[in-house]
Amino acid sequence: MIDFSYHGEKLSDYGCIVVGIHTDSPGSVQVSVPLRLDTIKTSRTYTHKIVNAKYDDVITAAFDICRNPLLYRTEQEMAFSDSEISHFVRWLNQKQYCKFKPIYENNMYSDLYFYGTFTSISKIIWNGCVVGLTLTFTSNSPFGYVDDKEFTVSLKTANETFLFFDDSDEIGCLYPYFFQVECLADGKLLIENDRESKNTVVDNCVHGEIITMDCGSRIIQSSMAHSTLYNDFNYNYPRIINDYENRRNLFTVSIPCNITIKYAPIRKAGIIV
Repeated sequence: MIDFSYHGEKLSDYGCIVVGIHTDSPGSVQVSVPLRLDTIKTSRTYTHKIVNAKYDDVITAAFDICRNPLLYRTEQEMAFSDSEISHFVRWLNQKQYCKFKPIYENNMYSDLYFYGTFTSISKIIWNGCVVGLTLTFTSNSPFGYVDDKEFTVSLKTANETFLFFDDSDEIGCLYPYFFQVECLADGKLLIENDRESKNTVVDNCVHGEIITMDCGSRIIQSSMAHSTLYNDFNYNYPRIINDYENRRNLFTVSIPCNITIKYAPIRKAGIIV
Protein backbone atom coordinates (compact mmCIF):
# COMPACT_ATOMS: atom_id res chain seq x y z
CA MET A 1 0.00 0.00 0.00
CA ILE A 2 1.39 3.38 -1.00
CA ASP A 3 -1.64 5.56 -0.32
CA PHE A 4 -5.23 5.33 0.92
CA SER A 5 -8.47 7.24 0.88
CA TYR A 6 -10.65 7.59 3.95
CA HIS A 7 -13.90 9.48 4.38
CA GLY A 8 -13.48 11.02 0.92
CA GLU A 9 -9.90 12.30 1.39
CA LYS A 10 -6.55 10.83 0.32
CA LEU A 11 -3.40 10.59 2.40
CA SER A 12 -1.45 11.92 -0.58
CA ASP A 13 -3.59 15.09 -0.48
CA TYR A 14 -1.48 15.95 2.57
CA GLY A 15 1.84 15.16 0.90
CA CYS A 16 2.22 11.88 2.83
CA ILE A 17 2.84 8.22 1.97
CA VAL A 18 2.49 4.83 3.65
CA VAL A 19 5.86 3.49 4.87
CA GLY A 20 7.35 0.96 7.28
CA ILE A 21 9.16 2.82 10.04
CA HIS A 22 8.12 0.85 13.11
CA THR A 23 5.61 -1.64 11.72
CA ASP A 24 7.00 -4.46 9.62
CA SER A 25 5.37 -5.77 6.48
CA PRO A 26 4.29 -9.37 7.13
CA GLY A 27 5.57 -12.26 5.06
CA SER A 28 2.00 -13.32 4.38
CA VAL A 29 -1.28 -11.41 4.34
CA GLN A 30 -4.35 -12.71 6.11
CA VAL A 31 -7.30 -12.82 3.69
CA SER A 32 -9.90 -14.06 6.16
CA VAL A 33 -10.33 -13.80 9.92
CA PRO A 34 -10.59 -16.92 12.11
CA LEU A 35 -13.84 -18.85 11.76
CA ARG A 36 -15.10 -20.32 15.04
CA LEU A 37 -16.95 -23.60 14.85
CA ASP A 38 -19.33 -24.80 17.55
CA THR A 39 -19.53 -28.56 17.26
CA ILE A 40 -21.06 -31.54 18.99
CA LYS A 41 -19.71 -35.07 19.05
CA THR A 42 -22.01 -37.71 17.67
CA SER A 43 -22.90 -40.34 20.24
CA ARG A 44 -21.80 -43.42 18.35
CA THR A 45 -18.76 -42.17 16.47
CA TYR A 46 -15.70 -40.01 17.00
CA THR A 47 -16.77 -37.44 14.43
CA HIS A 48 -18.06 -33.96 15.20
CA LYS A 49 -20.92 -32.06 13.58
CA ILE A 50 -21.00 -28.30 13.11
CA VAL A 51 -23.98 -26.70 14.86
CA ASN A 52 -22.89 -23.07 14.46
CA ALA A 53 -20.13 -21.18 12.65
CA LYS A 54 -19.23 -17.53 12.98
CA TYR A 55 -16.39 -15.08 12.54
CA ASP A 56 -14.89 -14.06 15.86
CA ASP A 57 -13.02 -10.98 14.72
CA VAL A 58 -12.80 -8.17 12.18
CA ILE A 59 -10.03 -7.16 9.80
CA THR A 60 -7.33 -4.90 11.28
CA ALA A 61 -4.11 -3.44 9.90
CA ALA A 62 -1.30 -1.35 11.41
CA PHE A 63 1.02 0.78 9.28
CA ASP A 64 3.06 3.97 9.37
CA ILE A 65 2.79 7.22 7.46
CA CYS A 66 5.25 10.04 6.92
CA ARG A 67 5.79 12.93 4.57
CA ASN A 68 6.73 12.07 1.00
CA PRO A 69 10.53 12.53 0.81
CA LEU A 70 10.21 13.44 -2.87
CA LEU A 71 8.26 16.54 -1.82
CA TYR A 72 9.96 17.41 1.48
CA ARG A 73 13.75 17.42 1.75
CA THR A 74 14.95 18.83 5.06
CA GLU A 75 14.49 17.41 8.55
CA GLN A 76 12.40 20.43 9.46
CA GLU A 77 10.12 19.97 6.45
CA MET A 78 9.62 16.26 7.25
CA ALA A 79 8.39 16.95 10.78
CA PHE A 80 4.68 17.23 11.63
CA SER A 81 3.46 20.24 13.58
CA ASP A 82 1.00 19.97 16.47
CA SER A 83 -1.80 21.41 14.33
CA GLU A 84 -1.11 18.89 11.55
CA ILE A 85 -1.20 15.98 14.00
CA SER A 86 -4.46 17.33 15.40
CA HIS A 87 -5.95 17.37 11.91
CA PHE A 88 -4.91 13.76 11.23
CA VAL A 89 -6.53 12.66 14.50
CA ARG A 90 -9.71 14.57 13.63
CA TRP A 91 -9.81 13.05 10.14
CA LEU A 92 -8.96 9.43 10.96
CA ASN A 93 -10.03 8.77 14.55
CA GLN A 94 -13.80 9.10 14.10
CA LYS A 95 -16.63 7.64 16.16
CA GLN A 96 -18.19 6.17 13.04
CA TYR A 97 -17.35 3.71 10.31
CA CYS A 98 -16.18 5.36 7.11
CA LYS A 99 -15.06 4.01 3.75
CA PHE A 100 -11.38 3.06 3.68
CA LYS A 101 -9.81 2.26 0.31
CA PRO A 102 -6.18 1.08 0.13
CA ILE A 103 -4.27 2.30 -2.91
CA TYR A 104 -1.55 0.04 -4.31
CA GLU A 105 1.01 0.33 -7.06
CA ASN A 106 0.03 -0.74 -10.58
CA ASN A 107 -3.65 -0.17 -9.73
CA MET A 108 -3.76 -3.53 -7.93
CA TYR A 109 -7.05 -4.34 -6.14
CA SER A 110 -8.41 -1.01 -7.35
CA ASP A 111 -12.02 -1.92 -6.55
CA LEU A 112 -11.44 -3.22 -2.99
CA TYR A 113 -12.55 -1.22 0.07
CA PHE A 114 -13.49 -1.60 3.73
CA TYR A 115 -15.59 0.21 6.32
CA GLY A 116 -14.04 1.08 9.66
CA THR A 117 -12.16 3.64 11.71
CA PHE A 118 -8.64 4.23 12.99
CA THR A 119 -8.74 3.03 16.58
CA SER A 120 -5.16 3.99 17.43
CA ILE A 121 -2.82 6.78 16.31
CA SER A 122 0.72 7.06 17.77
CA LYS A 123 3.56 9.50 17.17
CA ILE A 124 6.91 8.37 15.76
CA ILE A 125 9.57 10.66 17.25
CA TRP A 126 13.13 11.03 15.97
CA ASN A 127 15.62 13.62 17.16
CA GLY A 128 12.89 15.38 19.12
CA CYS A 129 10.56 15.76 16.11
CA VAL A 130 7.42 13.88 15.09
CA VAL A 131 8.45 12.37 11.75
CA GLY A 132 5.57 9.95 11.31
CA LEU A 133 2.46 8.36 12.73
CA THR A 134 1.59 4.72 13.38
CA LEU A 135 -2.03 4.05 12.45
CA THR A 136 -4.22 1.08 13.37
CA PHE A 137 -7.28 0.58 11.17
CA THR A 138 -10.14 -1.56 12.49
CA SER A 139 -12.89 -2.58 10.10
CA ASN A 140 -16.54 -3.20 10.95
CA SER A 141 -16.63 -6.70 9.45
CA PRO A 142 -14.51 -9.81 8.82
CA PHE A 143 -14.22 -9.01 5.10
CA GLY A 144 -14.00 -6.24 2.54
CA TYR A 145 -16.11 -5.24 -0.42
CA VAL A 146 -15.64 -4.36 -4.06
CA ASP A 147 -17.15 -1.43 -5.92
CA ASP A 148 -20.93 -1.48 -5.84
CA LYS A 149 -22.70 -3.25 -8.66
CA GLU A 150 -25.94 -2.06 -10.23
CA PHE A 151 -28.44 -4.22 -12.08
CA THR A 152 -31.52 -2.99 -13.96
CA VAL A 153 -34.27 -4.89 -15.73
CA SER A 154 -37.58 -3.97 -17.36
CA LEU A 155 -40.40 -6.52 -17.03
CA LYS A 156 -43.23 -5.87 -19.49
CA THR A 157 -45.66 -8.61 -18.49
CA ALA A 158 -47.09 -10.13 -15.32
CA ASN A 159 -45.18 -13.02 -13.71
CA GLU A 160 -42.09 -12.38 -15.82
CA THR A 161 -38.72 -13.66 -14.60
CA PHE A 162 -35.14 -12.37 -14.53
CA LEU A 163 -31.80 -13.89 -13.54
CA PHE A 164 -29.41 -12.36 -11.02
CA PHE A 165 -25.93 -13.75 -10.25
CA ASP A 166 -24.27 -13.07 -6.89
CA ASP A 167 -20.60 -12.07 -7.16
CA SER A 168 -19.78 -12.36 -3.43
CA ASP A 169 -17.04 -14.54 -1.92
CA GLU A 170 -19.16 -15.29 1.14
CA ILE A 171 -21.52 -18.25 0.80
CA GLY A 172 -24.99 -17.53 2.11
CA CYS A 173 -27.36 -14.60 1.69
CA LEU A 174 -26.78 -10.90 1.11
CA TYR A 175 -29.30 -8.07 1.37
CA PRO A 176 -29.07 -5.33 -1.31
CA TYR A 177 -28.88 -1.82 0.13
CA PHE A 178 -31.04 -0.58 -2.76
CA PHE A 179 -33.92 -2.54 -4.31
CA GLN A 180 -36.27 -0.29 -6.26
CA VAL A 181 -39.43 -1.30 -8.09
CA GLU A 182 -41.26 1.11 -10.42
CA CYS A 183 -44.73 -0.33 -10.82
CA LEU A 184 -46.13 -0.25 -14.39
CA ALA A 185 -49.57 -1.54 -13.38
CA ASP A 186 -51.94 -1.57 -10.42
CA GLY A 187 -52.03 -4.62 -8.19
CA LYS A 188 -50.21 -6.78 -5.68
CA LEU A 189 -46.42 -6.71 -5.97
CA LEU A 190 -45.11 -10.22 -5.36
CA ILE A 191 -41.37 -10.91 -5.72
CA GLU A 192 -40.29 -14.56 -5.60
CA ASN A 193 -36.77 -15.97 -5.58
CA ASP A 194 -36.53 -19.62 -6.59
CA ARG A 195 -33.67 -20.09 -4.07
CA GLU A 196 -36.00 -19.78 -1.07
CA SER A 197 -39.61 -20.01 0.10
CA LYS A 198 -39.89 -16.48 1.52
CA ASN A 199 -41.57 -14.01 -0.84
CA THR A 200 -41.76 -10.22 -0.79
CA VAL A 201 -45.33 -8.88 -0.91
CA VAL A 202 -46.65 -5.32 -1.15
CA ASP A 203 -50.41 -5.01 -1.62
CA ASN A 204 -52.35 -2.15 -3.22
CA CYS A 205 -49.60 -0.81 -5.50
CA VAL A 206 -50.63 1.61 -8.24
CA HIS A 207 -49.25 2.41 -11.69
CA GLY A 208 -46.32 4.83 -11.44
CA GLU A 209 -45.60 4.09 -7.78
CA ILE A 210 -41.94 3.56 -6.92
CA ILE A 211 -41.22 1.23 -4.01
CA THR A 212 -37.67 1.60 -2.63
CA MET A 213 -36.17 -0.79 -0.09
CA ASP A 214 -32.92 -0.79 1.87
CA CYS A 215 -33.04 -4.49 2.57
CA GLY A 216 -30.13 -4.66 5.02
CA SER A 217 -31.41 -1.77 7.15
CA ARG A 218 -35.02 -2.95 6.74
CA ILE A 219 -36.40 0.31 5.38
CA ILE A 220 -39.20 0.59 2.82
CA GLN A 221 -40.52 3.77 1.21
CA SER A 222 -43.04 4.72 -1.46
CA SER A 223 -42.95 7.64 -3.87
CA MET A 224 -46.68 8.12 -3.34
CA ALA A 225 -48.99 8.66 -0.41
CA HIS A 226 -49.35 4.92 0.17
CA SER A 227 -50.93 5.40 3.59
CA THR A 228 -51.37 1.66 4.20
CA LEU A 229 -47.85 0.71 3.09
CA TYR A 230 -46.76 -0.61 6.47
CA ASN A 231 -49.82 -2.86 6.66
CA ASP A 232 -49.60 -3.89 3.01
CA PHE A 233 -45.96 -5.01 3.27
CA ASN A 234 -45.14 -8.46 4.66
CA TYR A 235 -41.63 -7.38 5.82
CA ASN A 236 -39.79 -10.06 3.87
CA TYR A 237 -37.09 -8.04 2.11
CA PRO A 238 -35.59 -9.41 -1.12
CA ARG A 239 -32.19 -10.99 -0.73
CA ILE A 240 -29.50 -12.57 -2.89
CA ILE A 241 -28.42 -16.14 -2.19
CA ASN A 242 -25.47 -18.24 -3.28
CA ASP A 243 -23.90 -21.55 -2.37
CA TYR A 244 -20.58 -23.04 -3.45
CA GLU A 245 -21.97 -24.58 -6.63
CA ASN A 246 -24.57 -21.99 -7.61
CA ARG A 247 -24.65 -18.18 -7.69
CA ARG A 248 -27.88 -18.02 -9.71
CA ASN A 249 -31.07 -16.34 -8.43
CA LEU A 250 -34.21 -16.56 -10.56
CA PHE A 251 -36.74 -13.88 -9.58
CA THR A 252 -40.40 -13.84 -10.63
CA VAL A 253 -42.40 -10.60 -10.32
CA SER A 254 -46.19 -10.52 -10.34
CA ILE A 255 -46.79 -7.20 -12.14
CA PRO A 256 -45.01 -5.33 -14.96
CA CYS A 257 -42.31 -3.10 -13.51
CA ASN A 258 -38.81 -1.65 -13.80
CA ILE A 259 -36.36 -2.94 -11.18
CA THR A 260 -33.01 -1.55 -10.07
CA ILE A 261 -30.78 -3.46 -7.64
CA LYS A 262 -27.59 -2.11 -6.05
CA TYR A 263 -25.35 -4.12 -3.74
CA ALA A 264 -21.75 -4.39 -2.58
CA PRO A 265 -20.26 -7.85 -3.28
CA ILE A 266 -18.23 -9.30 -0.40
CA ARG A 267 -14.51 -9.92 -0.90
CA LYS A 268 -12.55 -12.03 1.55
CA ALA A 269 -9.37 -10.01 1.21
CA GLY A 270 -6.85 -8.59 3.62
CA ILE A 271 -5.12 -5.22 3.71
CA ILE A 272 -1.63 -5.52 2.20
CA VAL A 273 0.73 -3.24 4.08
